[in-house]
Amino acid sequence: MTSGGGAFSAEEVAYLKTLPAVADATRNRIVYATAFKVDCVLRYAQGESPVQLFREAGLDPSLIGYKRIECAIARWRRQMHVSVTAVRQSCGGGGMAGAHDRASDDASATARSIGARSDIRDMLIAQQVRRINELEHQVDELSHRVRQLSSECDGGGWVASKPPPTSAVISRMRAAESGRRLCRMRLARFSKEDTPQYAFVQTDEADDKDYLVVLEGYPFGGQVRPTGERIPLDADGVRLLSPVIPSKVYGLAKNYEAHANYMFEQGQSTVRHAPEEMVVFMKPSTSVIGPDDPIVFPACSDDMNFEPEVAVVIGRITKNVGVDEAMDHVLGFTCVNDVTLRDLQGADPMWTRAKGFDTSCPLGPWIVTRDDFHWRDAAISFTLNGEDVEKASGTTANLIHSIPEQIAFISSFATLLPGDVILTGTPDASGSLKPGDEAVVHVDGIGDLRNVVVRA
Repeated sequence: MTSGGGAFSAEEVAYLKTLPAVADATRNRIVYATAFKVDCVLRYAQGESPVQLFREAGLDPSLIGYKRIECAIARWRRQMHVSVTAVRQSCGGGGMAGAHDRASDDASATARSIGARSDIRDMLIAQQVRRINELEHQVDELSHRVRQLSSECDGGGWVASKPPPTSAVISRMRAAESGRRLCRMRLARFSKEDTPQYAFVQTDEADDKDYLVVLEGYPFGGQVRPTGERIPLDADGVRLLSPVIPSKVYGLAKNYEAHANYMFEQGQSTVRHAPEEMVVFMKPSTSVIGPDDPIVFPACSDDMNFEPEVAVVIGRITKNVGVDEAMDHVLGFTCVNDVTLRDLQGADPMWTRAKGFDTSCPLGPWIVTRDDFHWRDAAISFTLNGEDVEKASGTTANLIHSIPEQIAFISSFATLLPGDVILTGTPDASGSLKPGDEAVVHVDGIGDLRNVVVRA
């Protein structure tokens, strides 16, 4: 079971469902006061953070869900059937200031109206439990879909015209199904006419195409706001870049038991099992490239390997944080291919050349924000020249050292800056790359990262 937003573990959810207060609150929905809605619409239009607006009303954004807050404000604007200009006019001669005064006088009415029916936190917990119930319903639907596929079997085996789906195919089916129901906040870095910019990636329901909502500002440590420009993702002259240029990249080696076993069986390690302590390496910022950028096979090596992984993108200055607070410092997640020169890895104990050569760290295609990504159980897969590499697939549920543990450990000896990246580990087997190969990393809930290998 997933918490749908990272607020509770499966055990906590099971316990919360037994609480009478939560059970009662689940039958109700939070009713937001009209003045609170107007205040949010006005202040959001001026560029204020919607999360902060909810905090001021005594509501916990982490329980409601950050994406849902954005959707709620957009819905309120539609329901009012007025633009921000019309809202100003409807407030009378007092203008914006008068509107704020009248709205702020009753800004806490939301919290009071909720409190009259039930404890606020009980109802916020209930919203989170309701989200989990929705996800469980989706799982039931997907299970039904799998049973339908199984019915196409002939005598216990798949008919020749329909080969059994690989884990990568199944993960894509699951992503397609969930993508029709769940919203994601995607942050991209792109260039248009050779000018780098940031944008939110949004799917237009009218044509089912992705668009770049161009942003003003710097998303790592500063505020951003839409410029009003909206560009089709596939427009001429538009190219996705690495979603971030980190000051440094840390990676974890042998963070899955299956990968440790693979390395031993290939004769690339003398120890079969993963080490108890974290093994951390670094890549320089010059190793980072973006989607569709070429991976350059250096002349100093004869054995280049792929390693598909989930990458963590840090959002705040992080130093000496505990495991419990580590995820508060995460902006989001992206795909990464931890390209490695395997022959040099054995010859160089520090792995400097093996892991840190130019173009060894493809990142992309964008960052999916923390609360819109199921990081506890994210499926990873890999295709090479269009063919699924079954042994390279896995899930973050099998990480030996969890993502919060990785952040806490690294921050105990180094300061992580906004935009820094952590490579969480490759789940199983790796494999060779050669010039001309097309390498595609896929992570459920994020998307595909494609690169082609070229000779130096």
